Amino acid sequence: MSICTKKAWLLGIIVFLSLAMNFTLAGMMLGRGMMAPPPPPPPPHGRGWDPMQSMMERLEALPPEEREAVRGILEEYRPQFDEQAKEIKAKRKEVNNFIKSEAYEREEAQRRLIELGSEYQDMQRLAQQMMLDLADQLTPEERALVFRHDRPEALKGHRPPPPPAR
Repeated sequence: MSICTKKAWLLGIIVFLSLAMNFTLAGMMLGRGMMAPPPPPPPPHGRGWDPMQSMMERLEALPPEEREAVRGILEEYRPQFDEQAKEIKAKRKEVNNFIKSEAYEREEAQRRLIELGSEYQDMQRLAQQMMLDLADQLTPEERALVFRHDRPEALKGHRPPPPPAR
């Protein structure tokens, strides 16, 4: 066997081993991606526990006459909540756009965030007023049923999945 033939054989073996190692590593990487644990299941009630929705469900357990009185109060407050929610959404978008803009200044952004916080506080005060108006219509037992804040068993310990890696 000549020297050129030995070099060709040696080069062939090296190329074969290199390709084998590359395919092995590629298979391991693909396998790891395919064997990743599945994401956690979504919470049973959409995005998570919603205290207002939970309270609304508990209202169904009230006697019909109290239920109608409570619905009347909720309907009375609904336009105010809708209006404040629109204002908060617009203000939040405005603050976000300002922070992303070329005109960004820390003091102005801070002033706008304080205004946004004030809008949230106004909505909180409205919710508290509504809660008291509801409580005025109910007996102590009914208040205990409607205003409890226990999370459903299915959601205890549930945390949303982490955001995707960038």
